[in-house]
Amino acid sequence: MSFQRVSPRAGMTMTKPDKGDTQRQHVFETMAKLYGWTDFIEIGVRKGQTGLHLLAACPELRWLGVDPYAVYDGSAAEPGFYDHRGENREAQYHGVMQKLAAFGDRAFLLREFSAGAAEKVEDRAADCVFIDADHRYEFVKQDIALWRGKVKPGGWLTGHDIDWEPVARAVAEEFPDALRLPDMIWAVRL
Repeated sequence: MSFQRVSPRAGMTMTKPDKGDTQRQHVFETMAKLYGWTDFIEIGVRKGQTGLHLLAACPELRWLGVDPYAVYDGSAAEPGFYDHRGENREAQYHGVMQKLAAFGDRAFLLREFSAGAAEKVEDRAADCVFIDADHRYEFVKQDIALWRGKVKPGGWLTGHDIDWEPVARAVAEEFPDALRLPDMIWAVRL
């Protein structure tokens, strides 16, 4: 697994990973096994691929997902805005819940926005928090502030889509030495 420093270049453009790039769930599986993670929090679950993969691959891991399964207010003209209006968010939620049932009490999904969920999670509760929710600058900054204290000492605060300019700017302001992992993941060990 290669690591690069994240650069806070203005004007970064959104890019898609090459088909040969490692998918995020495999990156996190490797890290979970390497560091002996037992608690993983994912902010922005959508279809649940990352959490479901980790739960299947890491039998000692507990997973908490946070997603309101709502359509965000905003405009495609806003940098970082992702339009969910073409998706059936209710069907996504029920599909994920049905699949999570196989993992019993190792998996829990909070159907809430990030800020409300953060109030319910104890500080220093997770080995890794993965932020992949609203990618607009102010929301990335908010999620970093809300979730960094939920990471255990020596654990990881991570996020997705570092190639999106609003994400890169927010991360670089908080963590100038953040690592860049495969599949557009940024990571900081706290």
